[in-house]
Amino acid sequence: MDADRLMDHFETPYHRGSFLQATHNAEVCNPACGDSVTLQISVKASMIDEAWFQARACFVCAGAASILCQLAEGQRAEQIAHLSGEEFLKEIGFSLTPRRQQCALLPLQALKTILYNLGDD
Repeated sequence: MDADRLMDHFETPYHRGSFLQATHNAEVCNPACGDSVTLQISVKASMIDEAWFQARACFVCAGAASILCQLAEGQRAEQIAHLSGEEFLKEIGFSLTPRRQQCALLPLQALKTILYNLGDD
């Protein structure tokens, strides 16, 4: 495995920026390294219509956020809520050290926070 996909998403991110039509958002931070990710999504009829992110983070975290946004769009919220950290790390396609795995999983943590709170709406 190599880092090409992750680096491609870092250099040419998918849906990086502010998303004014977001229906839900969450910001998560990793105090150990300082990475911060805000994920914004729109949910229509239980489907993730669009997903956008903003990150003040390393290339692993920002690249993973881009991959996650692309992966989540068009998925049923319930289905993507069951995505495990291990499955997402496989989706990234690059073997990471445990510390870097924390960076890669930060965007998934933000998405899980949103999806967990969907039932509260």
